[in-house]
Amino acid sequence: MKVKDTAGLALRLFIGILILFIIMNSCDKNNKMLKEDINNKDNIGYSLVENDISEEDIKTLLYSFAESPYKGKIQFLEKIEFGIPGGDNWLVEWIDRNGRNNTLILYLIKNNEIKKHYYSIVNFDMQANSRYDIMKDIPGIHIGNGTCSLGDFNGDGIDEVFQCGFYGYGKALHIWGYDAEKDSLVAYCDIPFGLIDAENGPAPVEFMTYKGIDGFKVYYAATVVAGGPNDIPETPLDNNKWFFYAWDEGEKEYIRIEEVKDGE
Repeated sequence: MKVKDTAGLALRLFIGILILFIIMNSCDKNNKMLKEDINNKDNIGYSLVENDISEEDIKTLLYSFAESPYKGKIQFLEKIEFGIPGGDNWLVEWIDRNGRNNTLILYLIKNNEIKKHYYSIVNFDMQANSRYDIMKDIPGIHIGNGTCSLGDFNGDGIDEVFQCGFYGYGKALHIWGYDAEKDSLVAYCDIPFGLIDAENGPAPVEFMTYKGIDGFKVYYAATVVAGGPNDIPETPLDNNKWFFYAWDEGEKEYIRIEEVKDGE
């Protein structure tokens, strides 16, 4: 009997030690996972805490920013993916001092701090330049009543800003993106355009698929500058024609493909 009792005691002791070993090993794994989560800034918990900033918080931060070019009202605020590393990308529209054309400024914000800002893109008042709604068929998020729209126009997964510009020297179409090497905003295109009829249209830009290629056509109209008081300015041969443009990934810009004639 004593031999039997000793064997049973040894078995119970072995089982107890095994259970204790399993518990300690499990705790050690949990501690390691917890340490990894704390040190990993890309884990879900960290992201939720870091990015738990409301739009009102962002507005308060922007209004208090010492280098804000305007102390007016924020008209538009959108968190976007513009490709700028090191924080969240926010596109903000500030009301202009003259109350007409507003300005778009891009901010890089991290940990409730403005790291950088890139400006500026003028959001021209559309009604002041065309009674016909030239923006109605432009894709993306239209910004206020202006001539700018936010979207991924070249299909690379990164946002850009489309702009119909009405300048003193003439009209120009721009699509603005971010250049990582220059760390600045760059124009992916600079195309002069004209309005056929400011009252009845059509719009000077139309996004379309042409011969199987995605892009847009523009009613091309370059500004003619006279060389002197006695010079007779010549209208460029390309003026008053529709040309199709498409994104060139190698050149990182929109290039002209060919003229789009009636019926095409």
